[in-house]
Amino acid sequence: LAVPAFTDLKSCETNEILAKKVVGKDDVDVAALIRRLGNSDWVKEGLGYLAASSEQCPFCQQAITSSLANELNEYFDETYMNDMAALSTMSELYRTATARVISQIDVIIDGASTHVDFDNLAANRNLLSSRIEANLRLIERKQKEPSSVVTLESTVELTSKISEIIKAANALIEQHNNLVANHANEKAKLTDEIWKCLLEEEKATIDSYISAKSKIDKAIEGLERALSEKREAHRNAKTKLS
Repeated sequence: LAVPAFTDLKSCETNEILAKKVVGKDDVDVAALIRRLGNSDWVKEGLGYLAASSEQCPFCQQAITSSLANELNEYFDETYMNDMAALSTMSELYRTATARVISQIDVIIDGASTHVDFDNLAANRNLLSSRIEANLRLIERKQKEPSSVVTLESTVELTSKISEIIKAANALIEQHNNLVANHANEKAKLTDEIWKCLLEEEKATIDSYISAKSKIDKAIEGLERALSEKREAHRNAKTKLS
C-alpha cells in the first residue's frame, strides 16, 4: 500500500507568509492614515471598484485626484503583490496536496485489505479531513484579510498515525507474501514446529515409553543370550551322544 507523502501539508502549515502582516508600502503619504485606521484590506478591496467609478470614490462619491489614485496604487507595491502571490501559491499547493492525500487514504479504505486496521484508519482520516477544512477556511480568511495573522492547526500528529497504520499493514502484507512465495519451506518449518510442540506436550509419556522399552529390550537381550547358550549346549550334547 502506498504511504501518502505529507511533506507538503507540513510545509504549508508552517509557511511564514501566514504569520506575516501583508500590508502596503510605508513611505507613501496615504500609508500613515491606512496604518492608523488599520483598513489596508478594506482599501485594497475598494481599489477593485475605483477603475469603474469614473474618478469618483466608490464609497463617498467624492472626486478622486490622480495623485491619490497613484498613491493608493503605489501603496500596494511589488512587495505586497509578491506576498499575495506567495500566499496564493501556498493556498493552491495546500488544496492540491490535501486533496491528493485524502484520495490516497480513501483508495486504501475502499481496497478492503484484510491486513488494514480500517476502524483506526477511517477515524484518523475523518479527523484529518476536518482539520484540513478548518485550515482551508483560515487560508481563505488570510487571502481576504492579508494584514491578519493566522495559525493553521498542525496535521503532523494525525498524518503520523495514518502512516504508522499503513506501514503496519504493509508489514503484514509482506509477511503474508513471503509465506506464499516460500510455501514449501514454510510448510516444512510448520511441520517441524508441530513435531516439536507434540514432543514437548507428550514428554512424560515419551519418557515413560523409552524407559519401559529400554527394560524390555534388556530382557529380550537376556533371553536371546540364554537361548543362544541353550542352543550351544544342545549342539554339544548331540555331538557327545553321537
